[in-house]
Parts: sequence; C-alpha cells; structure tokens
Amino acid sequence: MTTYHQLLNQLDHLKLDRMRQLLPEFLDEHADISLVEGLHELLSEELREREALLQERRLKKAHLPYEKRVMDFDFQFQPKINKAEILDLHTLRFLDKHENLLFIGNSGVGKTHLAISITLEALEKGYSSYFCMSTELVDRLLRANQKGTLERVLKQYANYD
Repeated sequence: MTTYHQLLNQLDHLKLDRMRQLLPEFLDEHADISLVEGLHELLSEELREREALLQERRLKKAHLPYEKRVMDFDFQFQPKINKAEILDLHTLRFLDKHENLLFIGNSGVGKTHLAISITLEALEKGYSSYFCMSTELVDRLLRANQKGTLERVLKQYANYD
C-alpha cells in the first residue's frame, strides 16, 4: 500500500471526511505551497464543513416552523413593541444569565416572528435552542406528567442552552 493510500485510510479512520474528499484535487493543484500552508488550508476547510453540518443539526433540532429575521419585522405596524428591547434580546445577553424567553400577547402582534428571529440568532452563535408554542409545551408536559415521564421531559428541555 502506498503512502498516499495509507494517508487516505488514516483520514477515513480519523473521520476527516472533507479533507479526504479534497485531498486528491488539492495535491494536484497546490504542489507549490508549503506543507504547513497545505495542512492549514485542508484543516480550515474540514472545520468549515463540520461547523456547517453542526449548524444544520442545531437548526433541525430547534423545530422552527419557518425562518424570520428581526430586520423583516415591521416595528411601525406594531408601535407598542419596544424595538430597542427586542434588539437587546438579539444580543443574547439573557443567555449569560441562563434565562429563557416567553412571549405573551394577542394573536397577530409578531410574537412568533420575533421568537424565531432570536432563536436563529442564538443558533448562528453556536447555542442550542428549542422553539415551541406555549400550548405545545403545556400539552407535552401534561402528557409526560400523566405517563410518569415528566422528569425525563424536563431534562430534555434543560439540555438546551
């Protein structure tokens, strides 16, 4: 077995899938760069790929019904909503204090839109999050309590940032 094939096997063993995928073409196109530069470039691409996959998993686990951003929210349509307060929530400072968010109000004022936009901000910063409507949360907790699994369900929610 050649050194090249041993290297491919080692990349497989270490689960460096993106590096393994890029290596053949990379070697053909980058013969003129140093070993350190080459490793740096390959590892950087591996890390980018892993972060993208991790972000995709976090987004899926968050159970968002759709994507909405704060920049798409019409604060003029809802003048009672304090824009500065909402923008402050997007800094995610509340997470440093291990606080949760719960929006309460009438239908159609933008609670879901704003909650989703904050959730997306948190996911993009590497936090895990779970989005649900309050009725869904209460129903799930009631069912878990009836089944005797409330503690397990609460632990699942506690695992999110």
